[in-house]
Amino acid sequence: MIQIEWDIIEKKLQGKLTLEEERLFDTWRSETSVNDDYFRKIEKFYRENGFVKEVWDEDMEVSCDLRQFEGCRLAEHIVLTSDDMKAVNTEADPNHVTPTHSDATKLENGKMHTVLGKHSWNVIRLTK
Repeated sequence: MIQIEWDIIEKKLQGKLTLEEERLFDTWRSETSVNDDYFRKIEKFYRENGFVKEVWDEDMEVSCDLRQFEGCRLAEHIVLTSDDMKAVNTEADPNHVTPTHSDATKLENGKMHTVLGKHSWNVIRLTK
């Protein structure tokens, strides 16, 4: 089973892969439907929102003033995390690292507040 680093996914989203990286990415993506579904969700989020944020060494508080986006609401907050930064899913253990939903994000009166945990990858999806 092929593993790829986050920077390959990020470069793919930005259209900046080398030919060798593109081959590696295509092999990883076609290996299982889980990889393909995972990338489709990231790609959709990236196209709609223009950013994806990783947090590495410490928790990070985030606050956003969204009052100019009338009717904006929190759809979901997805977190992928492990204390082992090299943890991967394998054929023998395909769910070793899995996304979970977080209740850490609050959106009240147009202001969003959350804490992104250390060693985590986060998607905060907002809808109107």
